Amino acid sequence: MNVIIGSTTGVKDFYAKIPGSKPIFAFGNGYYAFPCAASPGVVAFTIGGKSLPMSSTSLNLGPVFEGSKDCVGSIIANDDLAGDFWILGDAFMKNYYTIFDYGNSKVGFADLK
Repeated sequence: MNVIIGSTTGVKDFYAKIPGSKPIFAFGNGYYAFPCAASPGVVAFTIGGKSLPMSSTSLNLGPVFEGSKDCVGSIIANDDLAGDFWILGDAFMKNYYTIFDYGNSKVGFADLK
C-alpha cells in the first residue's frame, strides 16, 4: 500500500497543521482527508540528521470519492505504534532510490535526480 504509518498522536498532530483536514473512516481507522486544493507545504522526515522531503503529490492518494473536493492523505495512523516510530512505505520511498544493506543493517537513500 502506498502509505506512511505513524502513531495516532503523531499523525493527528501532522494533519492538525493542514487547514480543513479531518479523519475519515471510509477506508478504515487512521485515515485522514484534506482539501484537494490545500498545499500542505514541504513534508520531510529526518533520518540520520538529514532532512528528506517528499513531493506533495506523494501525500495525496486522490479524492475520497469521485467528485469530492477532499483528498485522502497517504500518512495514516495506527494505534499500535508509539512515540517516534514511523513506517516509511511507498509514499515516501518513491521519492528516493532506496538501498537496503541487510549485511550491515543499514538503509540508504539517494536522490532520484
